[in-house]
Amino acid sequence: ARTMADFESSQMQPEVEALALRWVFGFNKDVAGGVHSLIDEYRTAIFYIASNNGVIYDTVNKTQKLLQGHANLISACCVSEDKRWIVTADVGPDPMLVVWDSYSALAAKTIARPHLAGVQAMDISADGKQIVTLSREAGGGEPQVIS
Repeated sequence: ARTMADFESSQMQPEVEALALRWVFGFNKDVAGGVHSLIDEYRTAIFYIASNNGVIYDTVNKTQKLLQGHANLISACCVSEDKRWIVTADVGPDPMLVVWDSYSALAAKTIARPHLAGVQAMDISADGKQIVTLSREAGGGEPQVIS
């Protein structure tokens, strides 16, 4: 006789993912500085924003690595001088800032609600150790904040 555990183990592990993003067409032209060169001695690639995703496009191999995790439109991005770190931030409900390793395409650090309404602009120091952000105007007469 089959037990409930047998049923759950067979039902809880689907063979294929229901929805998986594999390729992104287009980019967000409205973000100032939304495209960056990642060309270095190890790769020939660019980084750009497409809606709520970051895209690392390898121009030689014609492949994409997708940086997924934002629920809102990405509003700002920057890349460290050594091209190792990509930082993305968004605006909207529950905004977030994510620091990505550009080689593995994995999130290294996530900061929830860096500002109340999200991030309008940002930059990263030459050594890649500090990030400065400018908040989006939240409305209600509250001033923008630099942090």
